[in-house]
Amino acid sequence: MAVTARRHDGGDGGDDAGPLRRCVATGASLPPERLVRFVVGPDGTIVPDVAGRLPGRGLWVTPDPVAIARALDRKLFARAAKRPVIAPPDADGTPLDGADLAALTGRLLQRRAIEQVMLARRAGAAIAGFDAVRIWLQREGGQASAARPALLVTAADAAPNGRDRLARQAAGVLGAEVFTTCEAMTADELGEAFARERTVHILVAPGAFVGRIAAAGARLAAFRGPVAASAADGMDEVDTSDGDD
Repeated sequence: MAVTARRHDGGDGGDDAGPLRRCVATGASLPPERLVRFVVGPDGTIVPDVAGRLPGRGLWVTPDPVAIARALDRKLFARAAKRPVIAPPDADGTPLDGADLAALTGRLLQRRAIEQVMLARRAGAAIAGFDAVRIWLQREGGQASAARPALLVTAADAAPNGRDRLARQAAGVLGAEVFTTCEAMTADELGEAFARERTVHILVAPGAFVGRIAAAGARLAAFRGPVAASAADGMDEVDTSDGDD
């Protein structure tokens, strides 16, 4: 199963939320959850709006470095906005080029995904650790339904055996339509969200955070493309913390 993005309240679509939006770089029409929103500021500066909350008309781009760079370098933002558009400056005040704007967008997508997991942890809606997730599935899996799915978040560099074991257990306990998965972030990034060195397995209980994390993860995964697995043997076995901190 892949990352699944669902509509939800609170950002990731802003006032432009709707059925489909057109990518200014590729011409593809996609749901807002599968695109990155940009807005043009009062001074004409194009700004990535990964939270979907900035005022103004949204300009949408596929979360792909090449597409984002093309949108700036070929003046596709300006064409869509029907006004002059300038790139944001770097630390020295020099306007970014397309590749730099894409890199900036990638960093913002990464931060957005980590922060959403962090907020879920602080709200008591997420737990971490292989054993903690397994126990939740056994004891509290009945909370989930097709309308209110749970979300399994697994590190992109996790060992396949632990990832597959939890996915099989979730499918057996909950049913294939009652949970979604996200494998966009690394163990270091998930660890940051849980204030520890590394975290491999996370369970997000049914609720608003499922859609928020799935949407943020989907954009980040699309931006990064396939992530090569680099987990050492035994990683899953050491990730048994209960995530109560």
